[in-house]
Amino acid sequence: MDHNAWSPPGPGQHGYMQVGLGRDRKLFNGEGEYRHVFVGGGKFFLYCGWYHVLRVDPLTKEEWETLPPRVKKTYAETTFNKENTKECTDKQLWSTIKNTDQVLTMYNEGQLRAPLVRLQCLKFDMDFYQELVDANGRYFTNKARPAPPSVAKRRKASDDAMVEDDKEEDIPLAATVVQNKAQDDHPAMALDDCASAAAVPSQELMASSSSEHASMNATVSTAPPAPPPVVSANIAVPLSSPARQASTQPQSSSGLTLRIPGGRPARSHSIAKDTEEESEVRDRPASSALSSLSDDDMYAD
Repeated sequence: MDHNAWSPPGPGQHGYMQVGLGRDRKLFNGEGEYRHVFVGGGKFFLYCGWYHVLRVDPLTKEEWETLPPRVKKTYAETTFNKENTKECTDKQLWSTIKNTDQVLTMYNEGQLRAPLVRLQCLKFDMDFYQELVDANGRYFTNKARPAPPSVAKRRKASDDAMVEDDKEEDIPLAATVVQNKAQDDHPAMALDDCASAAAVPSQELMASSSSEHASMNATVSTAPPAPPPVVSANIAVPLSSPARQASTQPQSSSGLTLRIPGGRPARSHSIAKDTEEESEVRDRPASSALSSLSDDDMYAD
């Protein structure tokens, strides 16, 4: 459109085009040609109809002056590129022209005249137009139009970021679950018990404790039992009790071997109750003992 400011403005209308430089000067001479004419640029064109295309006299100086300045400059550049060749007809003239500004000056002064082709509309071919519409519909209906690459890259980057966020959230969550489970399996212990349990027993210590346990079992029938060792909180734990035997077995928790100290030995409830009553009677003064006997006699009566 930069070269043809007078092209048909719409379907069924007449116009002109400035074609005839270089090898194009051989086109549309004599009686002209009949063609379908499209007007536009790039990828978008408008069908104008069935035309008679004929070369007519070049533009006069007055007609040239009516063209827009942008069209004049563009046409002067095209003229310099196409005419300043070995195939030019007037080699003596073009040997003196050195740049585009000289060509534009020669057009403005009338020394050069731009070629002109007339476009005369004869009819608007509806059958041909319908074929174009059908072909256009089939092309855009059947052909898949992919998304722009930039949109696809942004979507992929967003998905990767979401996956990375999920991975980062799963790690602390799993660690928290394992830590909570470990705390449920091994509740908090006393400070003294934790200090004794933190030390990992060596093989020699395990062997000595097992030999001591074996010798103690061998002499239990002849010698009187030794006084039980006292653990924190003044709880007596016999060496041969089930709780002590269970404590010598190492237990694993989170990759660290610990010896869990034994709890309070299992004793009969009735024996513990009788022992407590005897201790109360020994410590009770004589007056309170007599009062208790008098109460019993009263209840007996």
